[in-house]
Amino acid sequence: MKTSIVLCLLAIVLLFPVSGHAGSPFGDGEIDQDLRFEGFEIKQEGFLTGFIVNTSKKVRPAVKLDVWTTNLQETRVFWRKSLSLGDIAPGGRIGIREPYQIDDQNASRIKFMFRLPSKDNFRN
Repeated sequence: MKTSIVLCLLAIVLLFPVSGHAGSPFGDGEIDQDLRFEGFEIKQEGFLTGFIVNTSKKVRPAVKLDVWTTNLQETRVFWRKSLSLGDIAPGGRIGIREPYQIDDQNASRIKFMFRLPSKDNFRN
């Protein structure tokens, strides 16, 4: 009996790692070769926050961005917003703080997604 309990506990520990970055409520990454997102998270006060950074040495004019949250498998969209950020100077950072309705979504299972929309179908 004790052996089976120990084996079950060992299996649980091996199948579920204690730490990992997948699904972290904090998000950093690349949008394209010149734009980066940093520190994206969902705050308990009901806001999605983070920064969009221009990593190039030239001005990024009239930046428009689609932002959404999805589950890790990317099969459900929880929230989506189109943003018009304007010009971003070289090395510039623009803070994002958008209302976000916190439902029963577990923040550790949410992924942040970004897209630069084509000029033809951007909606604000």
